[in-house]
Amino acid sequence: MAANLTETAIRGLKTKSTSYYVWSNSAQRGTGRLGVKVQPSGSKVFYFRYYVEKGKKEKFIQLGIWPEMKLVTANELAKKYGAWLVEGKEPQQELEQQRLAEEH
Repeated sequence: MAANLTETAIRGLKTKSTSYYVWSNSAQRGTGRLGVKVQPSGSKVFYFRYYVEKGKKEKFIQLGIWPEMKLVTANELAKKYGAWLVEGKEPQQELEQQRLAEEH
């Protein structure tokens, strides 16, 4: 399901018997998409979804748990990861390289 994600919209998402995603409808093709996974427990988790191998393989990056992570922060991360995709970089690999660089 695609929606205009706002703090109010996220707050209003209802639980179901199984987990489900609500994806932002504001992304451009090829830049990934920000979404919220709603768990049966009621927790809401931000995810960034993108495709590799010319749209054949779907990948997810967990960004944070709402409301501890605000929507504005999740949007900033999604834009950053989307820019990496436009540059031809794979976000999970970039994050791993950053993590390794911080360890040294």
